[in-house]
Amino acid sequence: VEEMLRKPQDPNWANAFGQTPLVVASDLGHLEVAALLLEAKADPDLLGSAEGDGEQQTPLYLASTEGHLEIVHLLLEANADHGILSGSHGRTALYQASWHGHLEVARALLDFGGAVNQKDGCCHTALQAAAIRGYGRMVRLLLDAGANADVEGSLGDSPLLHAAQEGHVEVVRLLLQALDGEHLSSRHLDVVRSLLKSGAGQ
Repeated sequence: VEEMLRKPQDPNWANAFGQTPLVVASDLGHLEVAALLLEAKADPDLLGSAEGDGEQQTPLYLASTEGHLEIVHLLLEANADHGILSGSHGRTALYQASWHGHLEVARALLDFGGAVNQKDGCCHTALQAAAIRGYGRMVRLLLDAGANADVEGSLGDSPLLHAAQEGHVEVVRLLLQALDGEHLSSRHLDVVRSLLKSGAGQ
């Protein structure tokens, strides 16, 4: 790659399937290749298709999805925009890190100003992703960063409701502490009480 980049060419070139060098390198975790491409002025925010299937994603979205922490740091230091919505559902890098349980990636995104309450195409936030998956440490990280525990998706689904449905008792407790008894419907409370009484998820 280094030898090729010495010759005049466009580091943002995409093939017929929409795959760009930086998108592919970020997806597969090739740190040195990604660094060389950024040095050659590859656009860290250029959307491309990692799988060549037409789905458009940023390098940061892909690196966050796969948990490639060093590449995430590299892209953030190159001023990659962490707020761009990518993929078929229009999700952020922080949402992807939260969904896949990549705690240190999420921490890095937040340290670089990631919008903790930004919603995806279904009006879901990173907190809802972590609540669905039952990642207690991720939920705590997001709450400490100012995540809205009372946020609702397009169908009125809240992080608490998701955690209750999945039986994630630890996450339910964290969300109840964050809500401090406010904004809880009787329907939510009945589900939560039942789960805590039965010890679901333990």
